[in-house]
Order: sequence, then C-alpha cells, then structure tokens
Amino acid sequence: MIPCRPYITSLTTVRIFLLLGTVFGMIWSVVTPPFQAPDEDIHFCRAYQLADGDLLPLTAGGTQGGCLPLSVIETITRVNPGLRYHSRDQRQDPGRILHYLQRPLEPGKTRFFAFPSGAFYPPAAYLPHVAAIWTGRLIGCSPLVMMYLGRWFTLLLWLLLVRAAIKITPTGRWIFMAVALMPMSLFIGASFNQDAVTNGLAFFTLAWLLDLSRKPGLLTRGQLALFALLVAAFALAKPGFALFALLFFLLPRAKARSQRAYLATGGLLLAAGYAAGLVWYNLAGSDLNWNAPFAGYEAQVAALLDNPLLFIRALLRSLWSYKFFYLRSHLGQLGSLDVVLPLHVLLPVLATLAVTACFNKGLLLAARQKAVLALVFLGLLVQAFLALYLTASPVAGPYCHGFQGRYLISVAPMFWLLWQNRLQGLGRRWRELAGPALFVLYLVVLSLATRVLFLRYY
Repeated sequence: MIPCRPYITSLTTVRIFLLLGTVFGMIWSVVTPPFQAPDEDIHFCRAYQLADGDLLPLTAGGTQGGCLPLSVIETITRVNPGLRYHSRDQRQDPGRILHYLQRPLEPGKTRFFAFPSGAFYPPAAYLPHVAAIWTGRLIGCSPLVMMYLGRWFTLLLWLLLVRAAIKITPTGRWIFMAVALMPMSLFIGASFNQDAVTNGLAFFTLAWLLDLSRKPGLLTRGQLALFALLVAAFALAKPGFALFALLFFLLPRAKARSQRAYLATGGLLLAAGYAAGLVWYNLAGSDLNWNAPFAGYEAQVAALLDNPLLFIRALLRSLWSYKFFYLRSHLGQLGSLDVVLPLHVLLPVLATLAVTACFNKGLLLAARQKAVLALVFLGLLVQAFLALYLTASPVAGPYCHGFQGRYLISVAPMFWLLWQNRLQGLGRRWRELAGPALFVLYLVVLSLATRVLFLRYY
C-alpha cells in the first residue's frame, strides 16, 4: 500500500496555485468567447498599435485611435456581434470563431479605427500582448490567433509573478493564493488585459517589500533601483498607481542611513511616480471626455472646486447603493460582466479569504506597516472613484459611475493582511489539512464557475 500522507501534505500554496491557476486559466482562455473579457477589444487594438511601433495615439475626426489592418477591425467587430454588450440571451456561434481563426492578417490593408478609451494607454503593461502579436506575425497567424496567443502569454506572466509573490512573502501566503484564485482574479489573469500584468506586479511588489523588511542591513542601490522601476511601471500603467510608492514605508527606518533620507526617499518616489504618469498622459494628449455624454471633465472640475462635498457624498452614496455589485464584480462576475456567479460559488470564496486572513502563519506585521497598507488601499480606492467621477459621471451627479470591484484585485492582499492577528497557531495537524482543504474547495468553486461560464455562452 502506497502511503498518501506525504502527497497530501505536499499540497503547498505554491503548488495549489500553479496547478489550479494553470488548468482553469487555460480552460477559461479558450472557453471565453473572443473579446468577451472586460475591454479586451480595446486592449487588443492598443497592443497591435504598439506592436507596430506607434507609441502615441492618432487623432482623426475629433477622436483618438490607431491605424489598424482591416482584418483586425473585421475580427473585433464581427466575430461575436452583439455579444459584448451584455445581451445575456445571445450565444457565441462557434462557426464564427473557426472562420476568423483562418482569416489572413493582410497587414498592408489598413484604416483608422477609433478606440478613444484606450488609445492613450502607456506601453509598460502590454509587453506580453505585444510579444504575442509579434510571435503571431512571425508564424503567419490570423488576428484571432494572435488574440488567443496574447491570452496565453499574459496568463504565463501572471502565473510567474503571483508564484514569485507567494514563494517569497514572509507572511500571508494563504492570502496571496486565495486572492489570486478568486474567479475574477483568475479570469482577468487569463484574458487579453493589461490589468493582469499590473495585478501580478502588485502582488510581487508587496511580497518583495515584506520580505525585504525582515532582512538586516541598509537598502542597496540595486534594491532601490528595482523599486523605482516598479513604481514607474505602476504610474505609467495607471497614474493613480503611483501611490504604490508609499509601500516603501513598509521597510523599517533602519533601511536608510537617516530619518531624513528615509522620508525623502519615499517622498521622492511618490512625486516621481505621479510626475511620470502626468507627463505621459499630457504627451499622449488623452481626451478625458471620451466616456462622458454629459457636460464634461472641465465642468465637473469646476463643480467640485465650488463644492468639494459633492464627491464625498457621491462616493459614500455609491459605496452603499452598489455594495453588492462591487462585491460580486470583485469576487466573480465574469465575461463582459454578464456572467454572474451564484452565491453558492461566491460565498465560499469570501469565507476562505476571511479564514486565511485570520489564521495566518508567518511574520507578524507591525501597527505602522498595517497603517501604510490601509493608507495605500484607501488612497487607491478614493482615487479610482474620483477619476470616474471626473470622466464618466454627470456633472454634480449623485453617484460615481463606472466603478467595478475588479479594480481592487491588485490591492486585495493589502486589505486582507490588515486582519492579521496573533492567532498564528493552527495546530500542526490542522496545518497539514489546510492545503488539501483549500485545494478541494477551489477545485469545486472553479469547476462550478467553468460550468456557469460555458452555459452562458454556448
């Protein structure tokens, strides 16, 4: 008889994540219809534009976009007409997918195509997508094949970044794994979406700094340069993400030569991050009114300057009124937000997050470190709502329009680490069972989510 105990106890967080993340990530990347993940069509257009070497958007007819092959435009607009606009009674025609898988690229036939909501996105978070398009061109693939390659390249990078985070973090391994395997997190990781890259980088950055905080000695130039590079990547992906620079203060003061150097370094990183983001968006000439059929950005700014409480009231009212939508779209509202997972799938995920947060083994965070995490989390939350209130909400309106729970995936580990307490000790026997229990739980949850996803579209 072969003993099973060693095999059971070998189900570590890293192995659980890689196994489930790889299997279900690949399944979802194929099952999900083309361009049916959030903003996938926009990200594909921007990635193709970058693959052509066009870093800045083109402007024509008063809107922004790029010069794309007709085959790309045709594939985006015709492979699943109407499906991307929340028509829940419509299904994907597999014949259309097979047809466009064989559609030749014909790169010489191009025209201007408008995608103003993403034409100004910086290139930093599109590296796997651009690599996929270059690979597709090299082997003579159709635009739709390039899209699938982009999903797989993105999934690979996301898996590697999250694996590294789980492996190096001195605390909260269960938290990182549980957040990464949330249906929404995994779905984004397996899609043609720049958020997969920023989420992975956010996980890695937090884990790396927590690991660095427990090591003795001064911060080296190489370590500081790496963190500055990460801050720049965040700021260029999304200007508000420059706030990640404050994670520098997770490190103890002893990492710097003096108190003044410690504070100055963190402040300079924060200022440089915001400056980099502002420089890029001014250079790209982004149109902040692209999504506002209202009076527009300038009028909204004027309204807030006249009465700053407008935004505070809109923020609180939105958080209360749409709390369940925010929670669902954070845990698991797949597709183009038209695949709503049932409560018997979402509630076990939420319970798992809470349990793994409370019964956490490893480094016990100091109160100062928790304060830093809370500040970054709340700061990014408020910034996201403010940006949407300025660009996508009626002037002086009562609500902030456009926020989705998936925007908080990158900072979710920060939130759950705040729940860390001194209940470190599950007994040895319980620790041995924790891995298999989490594996079975997420296997069931992700299997049920796969069924819901498939039945929605086919």
